[in-house]
Amino acid sequence: MALSIPRLSFTPALFNMPMKFECATCHQNYLHPYSLDAHHYPACPNCQQAGLLQGLAETEDLIHHPIQFLSNYRRMLKSARDQSN
Repeated sequence: MALSIPRLSFTPALFNMPMKFECATCHQNYLHPYSLDAHHYPACPNCQQAGLLQGLAETEDLIHHPIQFLSNYRRMLKSARDQSN
């Protein structure tokens, strides 16, 4: 008897989370939306240097640093909107 495992579809939820970066120059954390077609390290909004990938933004980021997280998230949405126009 074969064991059937349904295919889980968690990919959309995973890729809806922004990527978290740290700038080594100015020591700021910033967020950038993940996209499957753009594989690059985005520039820091403050000093325009490429940042270091820290991984996906997590719920703990919001809990431990709510003001910084929301500020970065708002900045990320604004830059994404400006790039689409």
